[in-house]
Amino acid sequence: MGKKHTIEFDKRGPFHKGEKEIQARANVRPDLEENVRCFITDNLPYHQQSFFSSLPMVFIGAEDSNKDLWSSMLFGDPGFINIDDTENITLCSSFSSGDPIVENLPLSDDIGLLGIKLESRDRSRISAVLTDLTETTLSLKIKQSYINCPKYIQSRKARRVTIESKPETIAFKQFDKALSDFIETVDTLFLASLHVENKDRINQGVDCSHRGGMPGFVKVIDENTLVIPDYIGNNFFNTLGNITLDPRMGIQFLDFDHGHRLMLTGTAETVWASDEDLPFDGVDRMIRFTLKHGFHLKHSLPFEWELKEHSPFSKAYAGHDLGVDL
Repeated sequence: MGKKHTIEFDKRGPFHKGEKEIQARANVRPDLEENVRCFITDNLPYHQQSFFSSLPMVFIGAEDSNKDLWSSMLFGDPGFINIDDTENITLCSSFSSGDPIVENLPLSDDIGLLGIKLESRDRSRISAVLTDLTETTLSLKIKQSYINCPKYIQSRKARRVTIESKPETIAFKQFDKALSDFIETVDTLFLASLHVENKDRINQGVDCSHRGGMPGFVKVIDENTLVIPDYIGNNFFNTLGNITLDPRMGIQFLDFDHGHRLMLTGTAETVWASDEDLPFDGVDRMIRFTLKHGFHLKHSLPFEWELKEHSPFSKAYAGHDLGVDL
């Protein structure tokens, strides 16, 4: 479905101007960029190759044909992510029925991937470009990759199950009470953000990111607005840097108890505690997300989940004295 696309990447620094702006306001050490060059790479090192090839699922960020940004996911038996070489991978999978980006991935588009093993709290990110597409495969050229720390990941064990019926898809443009109640019980979500001013630069593209906290850490403010605290992380500020330059955002919530997915698209901004009061304790900033529209994909997850343990970092932010160095 289309001719293979090749592109020469301009090997610039690991951070773009939006990320640097947030880092400066957050008083991040000026030598951060130099210190991270050893593990933010423009290819997929061997240890990450082994990691991705062992996954039964991967999270993906991409635009649809209307240029709305979504956070989605793909599934398969371990090995469905084929490592062609250090710069190219192929995903042998297809999107769920009702997924808004299922038929909207033009060649040369930027794609973000997040590989994550919830049980062991391992995760790794890839920014890539779509180079070839069929009904069951996505071929990607890697622009940037790196490993994330395990902070805020709730340990869950997944078991693959068969989806018995076609998933039901419900579209919505506002948070009703049922959706709001669900969102305010989650402990895990996945964000997609992007900045693509110059497609050739390895520090620009789509980013797919994990956020975690104790149940209730996400708050619904009104029928179109929710807020997410920005806990202390690796100081890269990929998400906040992206929305500084391009406010589009996709959010995905997983209903681990019932096998549903909640997919949202809209716009986001960073709100600083120095500028206004935040509805969270112990944080310097938050993400305020405004909903454009969304989809509730019921019974679309081919997994059953068992919660093993909430992250000690999540518990620390919730007020538990665990001696955790955030």
